[in-house]
Amino acid sequence: MLISLGVGEEQPLQVLDAGGHPLAASDWSVDSPELAEIRQESGHVALFAKAAGVVRVTTLVQGSALTEEIKILALAPGMLITGVRWVVPSTGRELGALQAVPSIVGPDLFALDQNDQGIYLRAFTNRGLQLWMLRLPSKDGKAELMCGDNFGGAIITVTHPKAYTLYVAGKDGKLQWQHTFEGIRKGYALNAENLIHLLNESADGSSAVLSAWDGASGLEKFELKLPLSHETEVNIRRAGDSYICALGRSASRALRTETSGLVVNTDGDAYAAFTVRRRTVRAEKCTAESVVEPQKVHVSRDDQLILWRIQSDGSHVDTIVETSKQSRLSLADRALAPDVSPTGDIIPDGFAGVLLSIRVSSKAATQGVADKLDEFVYRVTEEGTLAYKFPLPRYDGELDDEMVLGEQDLGFASRGGTLVAFNVKDGTEVWRWNSGIPLVKIIMATGGGGCAVDTPRGLVLVEEGVRKKLLAPRGSDFYAPGKYLQDDPHGLAMVGEGMKLD
Repeated sequence: MLISLGVGEEQPLQVLDAGGHPLAASDWSVDSPELAEIRQESGHVALFAKAAGVVRVTTLVQGSALTEEIKILALAPGMLITGVRWVVPSTGRELGALQAVPSIVGPDLFALDQNDQGIYLRAFTNRGLQLWMLRLPSKDGKAELMCGDNFGGAIITVTHPKAYTLYVAGKDGKLQWQHTFEGIRKGYALNAENLIHLLNESADGSSAVLSAWDGASGLEKFELKLPLSHETEVNIRRAGDSYICALGRSASRALRTETSGLVVNTDGDAYAAFTVRRRTVRAEKCTAESVVEPQKVHVSRDDQLILWRIQSDGSHVDTIVETSKQSRLSLADRALAPDVSPTGDIIPDGFAGVLLSIRVSSKAATQGVADKLDEFVYRVTEEGTLAYKFPLPRYDGELDDEMVLGEQDLGFASRGGTLVAFNVKDGTEVWRWNSGIPLVKIIMATGGGGCAVDTPRGLVLVEEGVRKKLLAPRGSDFYAPGKYLQDDPHGLAMVGEGMKLD
């Protein structure tokens, strides 16, 4: 359904049914030939706007006439159309929209829909013409548009309990390959060679695997298992919150693997961070099968925060970002040394290094729950040096640890309802904006040193710590300077330049 058109512009026309399938349409006509005319454009019917006004376009579908009114606007030099340019109805529930990597005769954007019949990937031009629709083999599950591949196609995941399936669709609308992975996807990254890197964690959180797959063929190129974390019990065994003397016993149990996501840096290599924990709980002297008093149980630990730089052949360079060691700490003592772990996001710092979202927790040796949580952004330079630890505000509620780079060496990070701008080079705070609500999510940096964030009201532009304006209503999927894709109540909408909703 077309909404508005500028004089001199051409707009493809088509008719889709409620399921998104093209219908055969014939005998296209306009009621005002002086305003617009029907043309054939690359095998498609198109409307060419000749003069300002409102034109009624009519076509025959299965013997019935369908009519749509289209606004044609005359624009003076430098003027832009504001408002909705076109809308494509959804086939059910719209899950997301994604720009395609530019390619010859490929789509400009993708939309992912789900209804009672299944999950559908739809490809469009930037004028709203649907090129094709692909039904995925999975009917149920949580579907997500992961990213576009380097050849104009799309990569989609469908998540099920304890597993997910990755689908790669070509720009021609054909399913190229699929693969099911056990566990949970923690991160992904695509490099210039169209190599898909995946970081998967086991369902119980005890192990993680980093693998790389050829995006075109679906062949696995390499697999790397992250070092395991574990706790060893010597001369004792756990019994609830107590320890029982077990002379001569030595048993290990897995500890949870804490990882960042994945990112491809400017050097083309993939980067991931994780914490390796080595713990030993020991009783030196005790009576067999007796309860060991806390002051006679000692904990030793050797924890390391490690950054991997992974090349396309699977080789990697290991950097120990931070280490924490303790020997023979009694359980009766109040606190262990702070526990450092990545929370998820990792991005390039713009200087061939990376920025990491890090959580530092402090807890008593006898407790399993942290009594103090601090959030930081760590910057690790190209040489592997920890440049700084930038502190972020404490918060309650859901974690959203995304970061983004902006202009003028600015970085943006959010925690809870606060957005913080900081200098990427030296880690000093530039400004912060407290939204007064529990959660804001970063969408993208904008020109002029600003940042667009998603809030319950919608997409908000923030500059120098001040909310400037509401850019888009709640539910927008993508925003770029000048236009954005909107999850419109009627479907996928392209909104033109200069849209302002304040």
